[in-house]
Amino acid sequence: IFASDNGTTNWGKASRSRQRGPHIPMVIYAPGMELTKQGRSDVLVHVVDMLPTFADIMGAGDLLEQPVKYKRHGKSLWPYLTTSRTTHRIMLYSYLRDLQIIRGKLVMRDANEDWWKVDEEVDDYDSYPKITDWSTLAARYRTERDNLIRIMNRFDIYDTEHDYI
Repeated sequence: IFASDNGTTNWGKASRSRQRGPHIPMVIYAPGMELTKQGRSDVLVHVVDMLPTFADIMGAGDLLEQPVKYKRHGKSLWPYLTTSRTTHRIMLYSYLRDLQIIRGKLVMRDANEDWWKVDEEVDDYDSYPKITDWSTLAARYRTERDNLIRIMNRFDIYDTEHDYI
């Protein structure tokens, strides 16, 4: 499994615009393995999914079910790669200090609190159409936005539980 870092200043790390920071490539090459997926995929995967995925590949996934003192948000990608599942995650969540970033399959909110229509791939992974009038979009876009807002509210804990000194 090959994945990149999240870029450099102004494009990746510390970028508030669109998905410049959290969107990175990942390549899985597994000769001899019985994978059900091949080629390019638009499945949503988060870096926190790597630990449970590696554990499943090594046959140690049950060890992660042991009681732990901290929350884990990772989800193994292995069932997606080896079964007929067509999805892995419904959203990706990230943050930059006290700023939240969230993406679903249809819409994304960046750290500037701008919303973007992301259901069609663009060549540069950056020039998605900005959503300025939700009434022009089908109800499924507004439904996903509302679900993502509910998720962000659950994770809006920067003032009480931030992870750095």
